[in-house]
Amino acid sequence: MASYRTRTSGSIEACIRRKSLPGDIYLSFNSMDEAKAYCREAEALIDAGQIPAGLLELAKPKTSRSETFALTARSIKSLIDEYLIGYHVTEGDKQWLGVLRGEIGQIEIGAVTVQWALGLVRGYKITKQLTPATIRHRVGALRRCLDWQVMCGNLPINPLKLLPTRYATYNDAERAVVDDAPPSDNSRCRRLEDGEEERIRLVLANDREYLDSLGVERGIDPSSQAPMTLLFELALETAMRMREIFTLSWDQIDFDKRTIFLTKTKNGDSRQVPMSSVIVDLLRQQAGSGLLFPLFWNSDQTEAGLRKASSRLSSRWRTIARLAKCDDLHFHDLRAEAISRLYERTKMSDVQIAKISGHRDLRVLMHRYARLRASDLSDYLW
Repeated sequence: MASYRTRTSGSIEACIRRKSLPGDIYLSFNSMDEAKAYCREAEALIDAGQIPAGLLELAKPKTSRSETFALTARSIKSLIDEYLIGYHVTEGDKQWLGVLRGEIGQIEIGAVTVQWALGLVRGYKITKQLTPATIRHRVGALRRCLDWQVMCGNLPINPLKLLPTRYATYNDAERAVVDDAPPSDNSRCRRLEDGEEERIRLVLANDREYLDSLGVERGIDPSSQAPMTLLFELALETAMRMREIFTLSWDQIDFDKRTIFLTKTKNGDSRQVPMSSVIVDLLRQQAGSGLLFPLFWNSDQTEAGLRKASSRLSSRWRTIARLAKCDDLHFHDLRAEAISRLYERTKMSDVQIAKISGHRDLRVLMHRYARLRASDLSDYLW
């Protein structure tokens, strides 16, 4: 247990002692509640063998008490702003942190404890009825921000790391309060069903016989037939995301090495995507210079420009899906279909498939797609 004393100035000094530390840790807080909350979490991390570097640097003899770590009354908003300036943040996290600045930006960092985070999550469930995935996105973005602050020595610990597993999942008590709680596992893995791919190709070709069977006079805009077909083929053959595809330029295509080089992806990394013979042949027929899809994107690299192009393409896709009688098929579902086919049609490992798809976390692949390998296991049985 940490020990505490109240200074004459009114601030609280806390001392953490553990055999696993090279010395005592002295911390300064504005209030006793704040001190006890942080010390409980710090001791839990230390006992678990996860000593933050910021805390380890503070472990020193009692004679050095004057050099204590002082938590200032800084807000979450100020920490987020520093993080966005000082670190390469993914586009996804930028969006979520923007949401959090508006929701909880005024909260002082000293109030951010595990208990506070649990209350925030409960509010997301009971009041806003957010899905578990959305909750994880919000908390995950803030956790990475605070991790960076700990690494810089601005915070002793990151209390969000002490949240229990499955914190975003609705428990029975929460489901009893919420009328229509989202499912515990809301990860989407929509596959193409029988006949859907064939119907999509008929729509992309503006097949007159098929359109007549629907009683439709006009199909899709003829000027977008070729680029939308190429977009569809690339999605199915490469497992690339929509934005990764429509921002392609011809200098990213290497026919000799049969690869597509992606300079900027959703998670901020670059990667090389191998091309199947189907894509190589299709691209060779249309090889040119500049952008692959100038009809859909005008090279505007700003987030607003990219969102506008994504919205325009999503609208075109919804028209195609509606005509193909698969209204609930999102364009991003083609990525899931492509990854599933890599599991079903190749012997590549999870790591190799992750290099193609750009997944940083293999657990996502294992959770959503690795079950497709189950049928292959029978080959090893007697």
